[in-house]
Amino acid sequence: MSFCVCSLYFAFKNFDDLNYKNLFLFTLFCSFATNVRVVGVLLFLLFVIFLLFNCLEEKKFFKKNILKFIFFLTSYPILIYIFWPFLWESPIDNLFFTIKSFVNFNWSGEGLLYLGNFHDASNLPWHYIPIWILATTPIVLTIFFIIGFFNISSILSQKILNLSEKNKLWDTFIEKKDFFIYLFFLSPIFLVIFFNSTLYGGWRHLYFIYPGFVYLAAVGVSFLLQEKSFVRYKRILYLVIISLFLNNTYNLIKFHPYQNVYFNYFFAKNANKLFEIDYWGLGNLAALKFLAKEEYFGSKMSIKVSSYTPLDYSKLLLNDKDKNKFSKINTTNQNQEFLFTNYIYEKNPKFEKKYFISSNYDKIYTLKRGNIIINEIYKKKLN
Repeated sequence: MSFCVCSLYFAFKNFDDLNYKNLFLFTLFCSFATNVRVVGVLLFLLFVIFLLFNCLEEKKFFKKNILKFIFFLTSYPILIYIFWPFLWESPIDNLFFTIKSFVNFNWSGEGLLYLGNFHDASNLPWHYIPIWILATTPIVLTIFFIIGFFNISSILSQKILNLSEKNKLWDTFIEKKDFFIYLFFLSPIFLVIFFNSTLYGGWRHLYFIYPGFVYLAAVGVSFLLQEKSFVRYKRILYLVIISLFLNNTYNLIKFHPYQNVYFNYFFAKNANKLFEIDYWGLGNLAALKFLAKEEYFGSKMSIKVSSYTPLDYSKLLLNDKDKNKFSKINTTNQNQEFLFTNYIYEKNPKFEKKYFISSNYDKIYTLKRGNIIINEIYKKKLN
Protein backbone atom coordinates (compact mmCIF):
# COMPACT_ATOMS: atom_id res chain seq x y z
CA MET A 1 0.00 0.00 0.00
CA SER A 2 2.82 2.41 0.87
CA PHE A 3 4.59 1.75 -2.43
CA CYS A 4 1.30 2.18 -4.29
CA VAL A 5 0.80 5.58 -2.66
CA CYS A 6 4.30 6.65 -3.73
CA SER A 7 3.67 5.30 -7.24
CA LEU A 8 0.38 7.21 -7.49
CA TYR A 9 2.12 10.40 -6.37
CA PHE A 10 4.72 10.16 -9.11
CA ALA A 11 2.12 9.11 -11.68
CA PHE A 12 0.37 12.41 -10.94
CA LYS A 13 3.71 14.25 -11.15
CA ASN A 14 4.17 12.78 -14.63
CA PHE A 15 0.67 13.82 -15.65
CA ASP A 16 1.69 17.35 -14.78
CA ASP A 17 5.28 17.20 -16.05
CA LEU A 18 6.48 14.16 -17.98
CA ASN A 19 10.25 14.03 -17.46
CA TYR A 20 12.97 11.46 -16.85
CA LYS A 21 13.19 12.08 -13.12
CA ASN A 22 9.47 11.61 -12.52
CA LEU A 23 9.34 8.60 -14.83
CA PHE A 24 12.25 6.94 -13.03
CA LEU A 25 10.73 7.53 -9.58
CA PHE A 26 7.37 6.21 -10.77
CA THR A 27 8.91 3.04 -12.22
CA LEU A 28 11.08 2.61 -9.11
CA PHE A 29 8.16 2.65 -6.66
CA CYS A 30 5.97 0.76 -9.10
CA SER A 31 8.60 -1.99 -9.28
CA PHE A 32 8.75 -2.09 -5.45
CA ALA A 33 4.96 -2.42 -5.35
CA THR A 34 5.09 -5.23 -7.94
CA ASN A 35 7.84 -7.04 -6.02
CA VAL A 36 5.71 -7.02 -2.88
CA ARG A 37 2.59 -8.17 -4.75
CA VAL A 38 2.57 -8.92 -8.45
CA VAL A 39 -0.76 -7.15 -8.92
CA GLY A 40 1.30 -3.95 -8.67
CA VAL A 41 1.84 -4.38 -12.40
CA LEU A 42 -1.64 -2.87 -12.80
CA LEU A 43 -0.22 0.53 -11.88
CA PHE A 44 2.26 0.25 -14.73
CA LEU A 45 -0.39 -0.90 -17.22
CA LEU A 46 -2.82 1.85 -16.20
CA PHE A 47 -0.11 4.45 -16.67
CA VAL A 48 0.64 3.06 -20.15
CA ILE A 49 -3.06 3.27 -21.05
CA PHE A 50 -3.21 6.88 -19.93
CA LEU A 51 -0.11 7.69 -21.99
CA LEU A 52 -1.84 6.16 -25.02
CA PHE A 53 -4.83 8.44 -24.43
CA ASN A 54 -2.40 11.35 -24.33
CA CYS A 55 -1.14 10.25 -27.75
CA LEU A 56 -4.68 10.16 -29.12
CA GLU A 57 -5.44 13.55 -27.66
CA GLU A 58 -2.27 15.23 -28.92
CA LYS A 59 -0.91 13.99 -32.26
CA LYS A 60 2.66 15.13 -31.61
CA PHE A 61 2.76 13.80 -28.05
CA PHE A 62 4.28 10.42 -28.98
CA LYS A 63 6.84 11.88 -31.39
CA LYS A 64 7.85 14.52 -28.87
CA ASN A 65 8.30 12.00 -26.03
CA ILE A 66 9.45 8.85 -27.81
CA LEU A 67 12.78 8.68 -25.94
CA LYS A 68 10.97 9.06 -22.62
CA PHE A 69 8.63 6.23 -23.60
CA ILE A 70 11.57 3.96 -24.39
CA PHE A 71 13.22 4.88 -21.09
CA PHE A 72 9.98 4.20 -19.20
CA LEU A 73 9.19 0.88 -20.91
CA THR A 74 12.70 -0.47 -20.35
CA SER A 75 13.39 0.84 -16.83
CA TYR A 76 10.34 -0.84 -15.27
CA PRO A 77 11.22 -4.47 -16.19
CA ILE A 78 14.89 -3.85 -15.40
CA LEU A 79 14.09 -2.51 -11.93
CA ILE A 80 11.71 -5.40 -11.26
CA TYR A 81 14.43 -7.85 -12.22
CA ILE A 82 17.06 -6.13 -10.04
CA PHE A 83 14.94 -5.98 -6.89
CA TRP A 84 13.22 -9.37 -7.23
CA PRO A 85 15.74 -12.20 -6.67
CA PHE A 86 13.08 -14.80 -7.45
CA LEU A 87 13.29 -13.75 -11.10
CA TRP A 88 17.07 -13.98 -11.38
CA GLU A 89 17.18 -17.66 -12.24
CA SER A 90 14.29 -17.71 -14.71
CA PRO A 91 12.66 -14.30 -15.22
CA ILE A 92 9.80 -15.20 -17.58
CA ASP A 93 8.85 -18.57 -16.07
CA ASN A 94 8.96 -17.32 -12.48
CA LEU A 95 6.99 -14.19 -13.34
CA PHE A 96 4.21 -16.25 -14.91
CA PHE A 97 4.35 -18.64 -11.95
CA THR A 98 3.78 -15.68 -9.61
CA ILE A 99 0.89 -14.36 -11.70
CA LYS A 100 -0.66 -17.82 -11.76
CA SER A 101 -0.30 -18.04 -7.97
CA PHE A 102 -2.03 -14.67 -7.60
CA VAL A 103 -4.93 -15.82 -9.75
CA ASN A 104 -5.49 -18.99 -7.71
CA PHE A 105 -3.33 -19.31 -4.61
CA ASN A 106 -2.91 -22.83 -3.23
CA TRP A 107 -4.22 -22.60 0.33
CA SER A 108 -4.11 -25.48 2.84
CA GLY A 109 -7.39 -24.50 4.50
CA GLU A 110 -10.62 -25.97 3.18
CA GLY A 111 -13.04 -23.19 4.00
CA LEU A 112 -13.93 -20.05 5.92
CA LEU A 113 -16.84 -18.34 7.61
CA TYR A 114 -18.50 -15.65 5.53
CA LEU A 115 -21.94 -14.11 6.19
CA GLY A 116 -22.73 -16.90 8.63
CA ASN A 117 -22.03 -19.75 6.20
CA PHE A 118 -18.95 -21.89 5.66
CA HIS A 119 -17.51 -21.37 2.16
CA ASP A 120 -14.77 -22.92 0.09
CA ALA A 121 -11.99 -20.29 -0.02
CA SER A 122 -11.29 -21.14 -3.66
CA ASN A 123 -14.91 -20.60 -4.69
CA LEU A 124 -16.25 -17.60 -2.79
CA PRO A 125 -19.28 -15.48 -3.74
CA TRP A 126 -18.40 -12.55 -6.02
CA HIS A 127 -19.41 -10.07 -3.31
CA TYR A 128 -16.84 -11.32 -0.76
CA ILE A 129 -14.48 -8.34 -1.16
CA PRO A 130 -17.17 -5.60 -1.51
CA ILE A 131 -18.98 -6.83 1.62
CA TRP A 132 -15.75 -7.02 3.65
CA ILE A 133 -14.87 -3.48 2.62
CA LEU A 134 -18.36 -2.31 3.52
CA ALA A 135 -18.30 -4.10 6.90
CA THR A 136 -14.88 -2.88 8.07
CA THR A 137 -15.01 0.75 6.94
CA PRO A 138 -16.60 3.58 8.97
CA ILE A 139 -20.15 4.25 7.76
CA VAL A 140 -19.70 7.99 7.14
CA LEU A 141 -16.53 7.37 5.12
CA THR A 142 -18.39 4.75 3.07
CA ILE A 143 -21.21 7.23 2.33
CA PHE A 144 -18.68 9.79 1.08
CA PHE A 145 -17.05 7.04 -1.00
CA ILE A 146 -20.35 6.00 -2.61
CA ILE A 147 -21.09 9.64 -3.54
CA GLY A 148 -17.60 10.09 -5.02
CA PHE A 149 -17.66 6.72 -6.79
CA PHE A 150 -20.97 7.33 -8.55
CA ASN A 151 -20.03 10.90 -9.37
CA ILE A 152 -16.88 9.76 -11.19
CA SER A 153 -18.74 6.80 -12.75
CA SER A 154 -21.27 9.22 -14.23
CA ILE A 155 -18.61 11.61 -15.58
CA LEU A 156 -16.45 8.80 -16.99
CA SER A 157 -19.43 7.15 -18.70
CA GLN A 158 -20.33 10.42 -20.43
CA LYS A 159 -16.71 10.92 -21.52
CA ILE A 160 -16.51 7.41 -23.01
CA LEU A 161 -19.80 7.89 -24.90
CA ASN A 162 -18.52 11.17 -26.36
CA LEU A 163 -14.98 9.91 -27.02
CA SER A 164 -15.50 9.52 -30.77
CA GLU A 165 -16.54 13.17 -31.04
CA LYS A 166 -13.97 14.83 -28.80
CA ASN A 167 -11.17 12.25 -29.05
CA LYS A 168 -10.49 13.21 -25.46
CA LEU A 169 -11.22 11.27 -22.25
CA TRP A 170 -10.68 14.09 -19.77
CA ASP A 171 -10.98 17.87 -19.86
CA THR A 172 -9.00 18.80 -16.76
CA PHE A 173 -5.98 17.60 -14.83
CA ILE A 174 -8.26 16.79 -11.87
CA GLU A 175 -10.49 14.59 -14.04
CA LYS A 176 -7.42 12.73 -15.28
CA LYS A 177 -6.32 11.99 -11.70
CA ASP A 178 -9.86 11.01 -10.68
CA PHE A 179 -10.18 8.52 -13.53
CA PHE A 180 -6.75 7.03 -12.78
CA ILE A 181 -7.60 6.45 -9.11
CA TYR A 182 -11.05 5.15 -10.05
CA LEU A 183 -9.54 2.46 -12.30
CA PHE A 184 -6.73 1.74 -9.81
CA PHE A 185 -9.37 1.00 -7.16
CA LEU A 186 -11.69 -1.08 -9.36
CA SER A 187 -9.20 -3.15 -11.38
CA PRO A 188 -7.93 -5.47 -8.60
CA ILE A 189 -11.49 -6.08 -7.35
CA PHE A 190 -12.64 -6.90 -10.87
CA LEU A 191 -9.71 -9.28 -11.40
CA VAL A 192 -10.23 -11.31 -8.20
CA ILE A 193 -13.93 -11.62 -9.06
CA PHE A 194 -13.26 -12.48 -12.71
CA PHE A 195 -10.61 -15.11 -11.90
CA ASN A 196 -12.43 -16.32 -8.78
CA SER A 197 -9.16 -15.96 -6.86
CA THR A 198 -8.57 -17.75 -3.57
CA LEU A 199 -9.20 -15.28 -0.73
CA TYR A 200 -9.24 -15.64 3.05
CA GLY A 201 -8.73 -13.56 6.16
CA GLY A 202 -10.96 -10.67 5.04
CA TRP A 203 -9.88 -8.28 2.30
CA ARG A 204 -6.25 -8.00 3.48
CA HIS A 205 -5.07 -9.22 0.05
CA LEU A 206 -6.36 -5.93 -1.38
CA TYR A 207 -5.51 -3.44 1.37
CA PHE A 208 -3.29 -1.64 -1.13
CA ILE A 209 -6.42 -0.22 -2.84
CA TYR A 210 -7.53 1.54 0.36
CA PRO A 211 -5.83 4.84 -0.61
CA GLY A 212 -8.08 4.77 -3.68
CA PHE A 213 -11.10 4.30 -1.43
CA VAL A 214 -10.11 7.34 0.67
CA TYR A 215 -9.42 9.41 -2.46
CA LEU A 216 -12.89 8.61 -3.86
CA ALA A 217 -14.41 9.51 -0.48
CA ALA A 218 -12.61 12.87 -0.72
CA VAL A 219 -14.14 13.31 -4.18
CA GLY A 220 -17.53 12.72 -2.57
CA VAL A 221 -16.85 15.43 0.02
CA SER A 222 -15.66 17.81 -2.70
CA PHE A 223 -18.82 17.14 -4.73
CA LEU A 224 -21.06 17.95 -1.75
CA LEU A 225 -19.15 21.14 -1.00
CA GLN A 226 -19.57 22.33 -4.59
CA GLU A 227 -23.15 21.18 -5.17
CA LYS A 228 -25.48 24.19 -5.01
CA SER A 229 -28.24 22.29 -3.20
CA PHE A 230 -25.79 21.46 -0.37
CA VAL A 231 -24.22 24.90 0.05
CA ARG A 232 -26.51 25.81 2.92
CA TYR A 233 -25.47 22.64 4.75
CA LYS A 234 -21.70 23.24 4.57
CA ARG A 235 -21.33 23.76 8.29
CA ILE A 236 -23.17 20.53 8.99
CA LEU A 237 -20.91 18.73 6.52
CA TYR A 238 -17.81 20.14 8.25
CA LEU A 239 -19.16 18.87 11.60
CA VAL A 240 -19.75 15.42 10.08
CA ILE A 241 -16.17 15.31 8.78
CA ILE A 242 -14.78 16.39 12.17
CA SER A 243 -16.91 13.76 13.91
CA LEU A 244 -15.55 11.16 11.48
CA PHE A 245 -11.97 11.98 12.47
CA LEU A 246 -12.83 12.03 16.18
CA ASN A 247 -14.70 8.72 15.94
CA ASN A 248 -11.82 7.08 14.08
CA THR A 249 -9.37 8.34 16.72
CA TYR A 250 -11.62 6.98 19.46
CA ASN A 251 -11.81 3.57 17.77
CA LEU A 252 -8.04 3.44 17.32
CA ILE A 253 -7.66 3.89 21.07
CA LYS A 254 -10.58 1.63 21.98
CA PHE A 255 -9.45 -1.29 19.82
CA HIS A 256 -5.71 -0.97 20.44
CA PRO A 257 -3.75 -3.15 19.81
CA TYR A 258 -6.41 -5.13 17.92
CA GLN A 259 -7.59 -2.53 15.41
CA ASN A 260 -7.73 -5.37 12.87
CA VAL A 261 -10.99 -6.63 14.42
CA TYR A 262 -12.89 -3.38 13.81
CA PHE A 263 -16.36 -3.62 12.24
CA ASN A 264 -18.69 -0.69 11.76
CA TYR A 265 -21.99 -0.20 13.60
CA PHE A 266 -24.12 -2.22 11.14
CA PHE A 267 -21.95 -5.34 11.45
CA ALA A 268 -20.31 -5.17 14.89
CA LYS A 269 -23.16 -6.78 16.87
CA ASN A 270 -23.20 -9.92 14.71
CA ALA A 271 -19.61 -9.89 13.45
CA ASN A 272 -18.65 -13.11 15.26
CA LYS A 273 -21.56 -14.94 13.65
CA LEU A 274 -20.87 -13.55 10.18
CA PHE A 275 -17.09 -13.43 9.79
CA GLU A 276 -13.78 -14.84 10.94
CA ILE A 277 -12.27 -12.25 13.25
CA ASP A 278 -8.64 -12.72 14.27
CA TYR A 279 -7.20 -14.80 11.42
CA TRP A 280 -3.60 -13.88 12.28
CA GLY A 281 -4.09 -14.76 15.96
CA LEU A 282 -2.85 -11.40 17.20
CA GLY A 283 -4.80 -11.88 20.43
CA ASN A 284 -3.32 -15.29 21.19
CA LEU A 285 -0.38 -13.92 23.15
CA ALA A 286 -2.69 -12.01 25.51
CA ALA A 287 -4.56 -15.26 26.24
CA LEU A 288 -1.34 -17.10 27.08
CA LYS A 289 -0.17 -14.25 29.31
CA PHE A 290 -3.46 -14.47 31.16
CA LEU A 291 -2.93 -18.19 31.80
CA ALA A 292 0.63 -17.57 32.90
CA LYS A 293 -0.60 -15.62 35.92
CA GLU A 294 0.11 -17.24 39.28
CA GLU A 295 -3.57 -17.85 40.02
CA TYR A 296 -3.67 -20.56 37.34
CA PHE A 297 -0.18 -21.90 37.86
CA GLY A 298 0.15 -25.18 39.69
CA SER A 299 1.90 -27.90 37.78
CA LYS A 300 2.68 -27.23 34.15
CA MET A 301 -0.47 -26.37 32.24
CA SER A 302 -1.77 -28.28 29.23
CA ILE A 303 -3.92 -26.60 26.56
CA LYS A 304 -6.13 -27.99 23.81
CA VAL A 305 -6.58 -25.63 20.88
CA SER A 306 -10.21 -25.89 19.79
CA SER A 307 -9.70 -23.81 16.67
CA TYR A 308 -7.39 -23.53 13.68
CA THR A 309 -4.53 -21.47 15.08
CA PRO A 310 -0.83 -22.17 15.78
CA LEU A 311 -0.80 -21.29 19.49
CA ASP A 312 2.76 -22.66 19.75
CA TYR A 313 3.97 -19.68 17.69
CA SER A 314 2.49 -17.28 20.23
CA LYS A 315 4.14 -19.22 23.03
CA LEU A 316 7.53 -18.33 21.51
CA LEU A 317 6.84 -14.68 22.29
CA LEU A 318 6.60 -15.32 26.04
CA ASN A 319 9.57 -14.82 28.34
CA ASP A 320 11.42 -17.98 29.42
CA LYS A 321 9.76 -18.06 32.82
CA ASP A 322 6.24 -18.03 31.35
CA LYS A 323 7.12 -20.47 28.57
CA ASN A 324 8.04 -23.09 31.17
CA LYS A 325 4.58 -22.90 32.72
CA PHE A 326 3.08 -24.74 29.73
CA SER A 327 3.65 -28.44 29.21
CA LYS A 328 1.82 -29.13 25.98
CA ILE A 329 -0.31 -27.36 23.41
CA ASN A 330 -2.17 -29.55 20.93
CA THR A 331 -5.42 -30.00 19.00
CA THR A 332 -6.13 -33.70 19.58
CA ASN A 333 -6.21 -34.57 23.30
CA GLN A 334 -9.76 -34.03 24.58
CA ASN A 335 -8.80 -34.12 28.27
CA GLN A 336 -6.60 -31.08 28.64
CA GLU A 337 -6.77 -28.70 31.58
CA PHE A 338 -7.59 -25.70 29.39
CA LEU A 339 -9.34 -25.16 26.07
CA PHE A 340 -8.49 -22.22 23.84
CA THR A 341 -10.44 -20.94 20.82
CA ASN A 342 -10.37 -17.89 18.58
CA TYR A 343 -13.16 -19.29 16.40
CA ILE A 344 -11.02 -19.69 13.28
CA TYR A 345 -11.66 -22.99 11.48
CA GLU A 346 -10.23 -24.63 8.39
CA LYS A 347 -13.22 -26.98 8.24
CA ASN A 348 -16.87 -26.56 9.08
CA PRO A 349 -16.93 -26.74 12.92
CA LYS A 350 -20.39 -28.35 12.87
CA PHE A 351 -18.80 -31.55 11.58
CA GLU A 352 -15.46 -31.51 13.41
CA LYS A 353 -15.28 -32.99 16.92
CA LYS A 354 -11.90 -31.38 17.62
CA TYR A 355 -13.58 -27.97 17.78
CA PHE A 356 -16.27 -29.06 20.23
CA ILE A 357 -16.16 -27.45 23.70
CA SER A 358 -17.48 -29.85 26.32
CA SER A 359 -19.90 -28.81 29.05
CA ASN A 360 -17.22 -30.06 31.49
CA TYR A 361 -15.41 -26.76 30.94
CA ASP A 362 -16.17 -23.30 32.32
CA LYS A 363 -15.28 -20.09 30.54
CA ILE A 364 -12.64 -18.17 32.49
CA TYR A 365 -11.40 -15.59 30.00
CA THR A 366 -12.73 -13.57 27.06
CA LEU A 367 -10.67 -11.11 25.04
CA LYS A 368 -13.03 -8.52 23.57
CA ARG A 369 -12.98 -5.17 21.87
CA GLY A 370 -16.41 -3.58 21.85
CA ASN A 371 -18.88 -6.31 20.85
CA ILE A 372 -16.20 -8.33 19.07
CA ILE A 373 -14.95 -11.53 20.75
CA ILE A 374 -11.34 -12.18 19.76
CA ASN A 375 -10.66 -15.37 21.72
CA GLU A 376 -11.73 -17.28 24.82
CA ILE A 377 -10.29 -19.76 27.35
CA TYR A 378 -12.14 -22.52 29.19
CA LYS A 379 -10.98 -24.41 32.30
CA LYS A 380 -11.89 -27.96 33.14
CA LYS A 381 -14.38 -28.22 36.03
CA LEU A 382 -13.20 -29.75 39.27
CA ASN A 383 -14.87 -33.05 40.09
